[in-house]
Amino acid sequence: MSKSEELTVAASEALAAAQHEHEPMARVTALAAARERLDEAYNEALAEAVVSGYSFREVAQAAGVAPNSVSPRLARSALLAPYASDEGRVGAQDVTIAQHELHQKDPAAAPMRFVPRRRGRGAPRD
Repeated sequence: MSKSEELTVAASEALAAAQHEHEPMARVTALAAARERLDEAYNEALAEAVVSGYSFREVAQAAGVAPNSVSPRLARSALLAPYASDEGRVGAQDVTIAQHELHQKDPAAAPMRFVPRRRGRGAPRD
């Protein structure tokens, strides 16, 4: 289960808890907790989409937000927070670095190997 899926489940549970609150202030508190969990799930889902290869613009369009609002949300995600700038943004170059580093951590990822070119006709032999 991905991080965004886990957070989505937590948001659903928090929202279900809010439904059972009958006192208005208790419902406000429960809904605030659900909103916080949903925001975390949303940020992680955005980060997972960008790391999996979608562009900032594609992710923004799918989310129905302005493209320039994606970068700060990526910086607040657990997945891409380590790559955020001091201004609290994650750029395309940061995502590329994250993709590379996450690919290296993946035990299923095959290491890159050097394969010498085949010699063509007329190539001198050693």
